[in-house]
Amino acid sequence: MRSKRKKSRFFRRLKSKYLIIVDGQTEVWFFNAWKNRLENVNFDIFPQLAQRTRLEKQYEYIEEQKEYYDKIYWIVDLDVILRQHLLEKFRLLYERAVQKGGKRIVILVNNPCLELWFLLHFKFTERKFSNCDEVEKELKKFLPEYEKSEKFYIKTDTDIVERIEDGKKLIKAIKNAKKLGDFDFDNPDKTIAEIYKLVELFIKLN
Repeated sequence: MRSKRKKSRFFRRLKSKYLIIVDGQTEVWFFNAWKNRLENVNFDIFPQLAQRTRLEKQYEYIEEQKEYYDKIYWIVDLDVILRQHLLEKFRLLYERAVQKGGKRIVILVNNPCLELWFLLHFKFTERKFSNCDEVEKELKKFLPEYEKSEKFYIKTDTDIVERIEDGKKLIKAIKNAKKLGDFDFDNPDKTIAEIYKLVELFIKLN
């Protein structure tokens, strides 16, 4: 009986382990801010340093690491992909990742960028922004102090999660993001913020 109780306690301590792959520095800061406050969610971030990485490098890392994680979330901002005419390359990597990884690989698209998710905390919009600068300009109407810097996101007493994602605003953002729907390669210009699905997971697990 004693050994069974010990075994039971051991398995209760085990947590699913997640990998989050991002394509830019703001996403690294954003998820590190979440990581600092999540006690019951075990996840790693790639790249560990705040830097932009190529699509191919992100996909290669999925291939290298997929056996070591219960689930991998690949977060992709579409603004650079569309601007550099990389949509077909992204489609190929997207389909390959889903085919090889099945339900263990979850690809979440933001269009144009992460800042749209922040904007949805304050208002619902389907506006087709041509670039991330336009989103930031709109965001600053509600959050004038916003800046794309590590200091603003995590290097102060008030991190990005506390600045924006308090209870009521977070519920509003998730509701607004769901209204935008899911990413569709047949309509790549559609404004989208699928990152809410990962934030919902954080809330559920924590």
